[in-house]
Amino acid sequence: MSEPVKEVPTLDSLVADPARVFQLSPDVARLLLGGVSGLLPALIAQSVRDTGKTEAPATPERWLDVEQAAKIFNVTERWLKTHKHKLPHSKPSHKVILFPEEKLRKWFAAHKSN
Repeated sequence: MSEPVKEVPTLDSLVADPARVFQLSPDVARLLLGGVSGLLPALIAQSVRDTGKTEAPATPERWLDVEQAAKIFNVTERWLKTHKHKLPHSKPSHKVILFPEEKLRKWFAAHKSN
């Protein structure tokens, strides 16, 4: 078996050759999964919208992994994992937790200690 790919390939290259996914390292796979998960709602909305209308495109929701959310909101990764049941989040797999940035920002603003 070959060494896992540690560089992040483009989505175009993975679409062209889906078997390359099995050559990715787990870290790269998680990174790509987090990125793609954040794009899915916007891609779905765009794919079904009426093309006859001229509307400004909706800003897609930005999804943060645990490490990103911890840095942005100045909390520990452990705190996020412990309190995830109180926070807006998505769990696309057993090991991956994603937080919608804007909803998490609103949650922290509403629960700010005075």
